[in-house]
Amino acid sequence: MGTPRRSHRGDFWVGTDHGLSSGKARALLILAIAFIKVRFIGLYFMELRAAPLLLRALFETYCVFVCLVMMGAYLVA
Repeated sequence: MGTPRRSHRGDFWVGTDHGLSSGKARALLILAIAFIKVRFIGLYFMELRAAPLLLRALFETYCVFVCLVMMGAYLVA
């Protein structure tokens, strides 16, 4: 058996004892990646990339707002 293949280049930096030493920085990076994925799902799976500009702008604003609120709540807690 070979070694397991890494599917994401960022795994090394998010893992323990590598790159990011702060637990909070790691958590914020994971939240940001999660919301980038939410955005991609909305744009491509839900086909909002072809939606009217107002609807797409509302969705993009919602993603950024909720991400920032969750990051802020994590930092305050």
